[in-house]
Amino acid sequence: MVNETHPYAQADIVSVSELRQWSYCPRVVWYGRSMGDYRPTSGAMKAGIDAEAERQRLETRRGFSQYGITAVDKRFQFSVRSDSLGLAGRIDCLIETTDVTFEEAQAGLRPNEWNWDDPLFVPVEYKTTFRVQQKHNVMQLAAYARMLESLTGTAVPFGFIVMLPEEEVLKIEISSEIKRSLDFLIEEVQRGLVSDELPRPTPHSGKCQNCEFRRFCNDVW
Repeated sequence: MVNETHPYAQADIVSVSELRQWSYCPRVVWYGRSMGDYRPTSGAMKAGIDAEAERQRLETRRGFSQYGITAVDKRFQFSVRSDSLGLAGRIDCLIETTDVTFEEAQAGLRPNEWNWDDPLFVPVEYKTTFRVQQKHNVMQLAAYARMLESLTGTAVPFGFIVMLPEEEVLKIEISSEIKRSLDFLIEEVQRGLVSDELPRPTPHSGKCQNCEFRRFCNDVW
């Protein structure tokens, strides 16, 4: 099923976007990898991209009061990759809570009088949805938190999801239960991408209404 020009093995890195999409519907990732650059786009996808770009433009001029935390800097579209977790992705907004940058933390630098439980970095994701706490959104945020922990050796106990266009900010605690679910999901995606079988469709048919791959699921429609 996988296109010959897009060979993947279990050891390959899985993008966090694929992890999120798999949690939403495994076939979105399967078809996306198979089609590569020929993947179709929907009007809803473009609208979401435009809304997130506008939020980033506004965010550059704002402080941190909307998040309820004290921080120093924001970095947008921040790329991260963790070979130990087998994940890579791009965080919409990375908040640095102290003068220690991500690169400095990777090198082992820590603030004075710092405790391991004090977060130095907080991931933020922008979402155009009315059900922001859906599992796939939480798994995406949790994946970024786990990668930041893996790369910097510092705790990332929470992150934020900003619901657009209302700009409602929701704090998500990255609990032990969420981390266990994330580990299971990573393993499931890695196994699924090397399988010869088409993965199961989402059990929630309402998700299919605006899916760019709807016409390919002949066993569903």
